[in-house]
Amino acid sequence: MDTRRIPTHAPGSDGWAQQRATGLGGSEVAAVLGLSPWESRFSLWHRKSGLIGPSPDMPATEWGRRLEAVILAKWAEDRPLANLQTGLTYLRDGWQIASPDAVATFADGAVEPVEIKAPQYDDEWGTPGTDEIPPYYLTQTRWYLHIGGWKRIHVAALFRGIDYREYVVEQDADDINLMVAEGRRFLDSIAAGERPDIDAHSATYQAVKQLHPLIEPVRVDVPDDVALAYVEAVAAAKSADTAKTEETARLADHMGNAKAAVWDGHTIATRQARGDGTPYVVASRNLTRYAKEIAA
Repeated sequence: MDTRRIPTHAPGSDGWAQQRATGLGGSEVAAVLGLSPWESRFSLWHRKSGLIGPSPDMPATEWGRRLEAVILAKWAEDRPLANLQTGLTYLRDGWQIASPDAVATFADGAVEPVEIKAPQYDDEWGTPGTDEIPPYYLTQTRWYLHIGGWKRIHVAALFRGIDYREYVVEQDADDINLMVAEGRRFLDSIAAGERPDIDAHSATYQAVKQLHPLIEPVRVDVPDDVALAYVEAVAAAKSADTAKTEETARLADHMGNAKAAVWDGHTIATRQARGDGTPYVVASRNLTRYAKEIAA
């Protein structure tokens, strides 16, 4: 294993971008595998190719960074003998990058990284003390374990600013083999100029818009497969919107004044309100996954 310390740069800075131009960090591996809610394989490929700019800094990302020190301090309260180091970045085999939020050295000499999260929702988070965390975070943390050669990583999460939980993730050889193979293949595709296919991820559409920022007074002939697929998708979406409105009304009527709608042990929707406004139904963020599980 060829792992070494490298300089740490602020996320989004020029040094950070240069460091990752030919390498992959934990959140980027999640995008390569199609697991990231914020970045697609397509958008990441174009970003690393220098064809579009860096990802915009979203409020959730900014506040997550601001809360890191507070959440880490909470984790450290129960481990007063652990020595914590922050601002560490590691490079393995010339392209695999890990930047854990902290690395703890315990009294018995054990060294284990700590990752901090401040999610708004807990839909994909399971029982504290386990590795039941969202797939994109599971990918990120196991990537860090692989690069640092650590046995386990602690995940401290603060939900909605009031609900603190801790999780522990251990290594999985099959996961790592997949990550390394797909990560290497992804970087090789950049060098070869072989861009990924367009997919349904919102980040892919944002990337396409950035690639074509101008409106020129010309007309373009569209091939049958592209035109027909678009026309059919728009028609299907309008039909689906109509059906969704009807079924949402039906569900809301069944819920009455209840806050949550539960089916087969899963929360499929909740009723929310803004201020003194009338409550409305919000579908669970995991609804698509539930539907796929049912279909399977």
